[in-house]
Amino acid sequence: MPPYFFKPGEKVVTADYHKVLRWTVLPWRRTTYPDGSYTWTKMVLHAIRPRRSRISTAPTCPTSGWPTFSPAQTQT
Repeated sequence: MPPYFFKPGEKVVTADYHKVLRWTVLPWRRTTYPDGSYTWTKMVLHAIRPRRSRISTAPTCPTSGWPTFSPAQTQT
């Protein structure tokens, strides 16, 4: 596929992105895979920090109520 570069600082809106897909990616895909044997994948960018869970991380039962063979009880 021929590389396509956006200009530094250029704002890319959905219409611009679709133009690149339509006029650059799609013709390349059709010539490279004429029989249609291809799979589109989605790239997922992960956040710098994972989001915090909304569920409380506090124990539902105090450690004093745990069985004596529990790892938390044997460490204390």
